[in-house]
Amino acid sequence: MKKTICILIFLILSSISGFSQETDEDNNDKYLKNYFYLVPLPAISKTFQISYERILGNAKKSILISGGILATGDNNNMDLGFTDEIQFRLYLNDIRNSGKENKFQFAFYFSPFIAHKYIKADSYYYDYSNSISSGIISGWKGTYSRFVFDIFVGGGFKKSIINKNNEIFGGKDYWDDNYTGVFPKVGVQLGFSF
Repeated sequence: MKKTICILIFLILSSISGFSQETDEDNNDKYLKNYFYLVPLPAISKTFQISYERILGNAKKSILISGGILATGDNNNMDLGFTDEIQFRLYLNDIRNSGKENKFQFAFYFSPFIAHKYIKADSYYYDYSNSISSGIISGWKGTYSRFVFDIFVGGGFKKSIINKNNEIFGGKDYWDDNYTGVFPKVGVQLGFSF
């Protein structure tokens, strides 16, 4: 699991350095195509999560890749795991940003997503939880110079597999790690463009 986490972090960081500003062929203006985000809401559940978004083609599409590491518990029961997600965003308006204007720009989008979460638990009830989910979200992204704020809502379906009896250990609430069913999705991201 540590190798997987290290490889994921390495791939994200190496892809960030591999992309840079590119010229818009229509009007030869430079605009920023890369966004790096910190995701604050999962920190409540002791998950460190980051996201990288790359603008594609005509600046009305992008792909967002998100990854995170979680560690919860105490000295007796420690849960370790990781989470990953991919979103393909379709924007309703142009999201070009040169990073030089000191004005607010807003963009609205819809996005299908697929996410995965794995937790290795040191617990009486289960040893691991493995879940996959997919659905659709809609969101709003605001930029000011290079600062970016992103908020989204939506929902999807989640399937969880644990290696012991699900009835012993919860799974009734949307936010439980081993919940299976329809769930809401809400997110906030703060970051910068480059």
